[in-house]
Amino acid sequence: AQEWLFEGLKPGDGRGDTFSLRANEITSSPSSPFLSLDLTTGGQVQIQNQYVKLDKPSLTPGEAVALWDTVSRTLRPRPNGY
Repeated sequence: AQEWLFEGLKPGDGRGDTFSLRANEITSSPSSPFLSLDLTTGGQVQIQNQYVKLDKPSLTPGEAVALWDTVSRTLRPRPNGY
């Protein structure tokens, strides 16, 4: 699996964090399925079909990392799944 965590400018010129986890992206099969998990903070959010710029990310970088670690670490691959 590959895991990417980075901070930077988001659409709408706001700052935020992006987290991504991918497994079996190229070699997926019924016995080892493709897995994708993403988390994005900051940028813009769509409310009632209009995009609203966020002045600051919804979570601080520390809070975003803590949430990501808590959720992503709950994934339990089966034997020989990767």
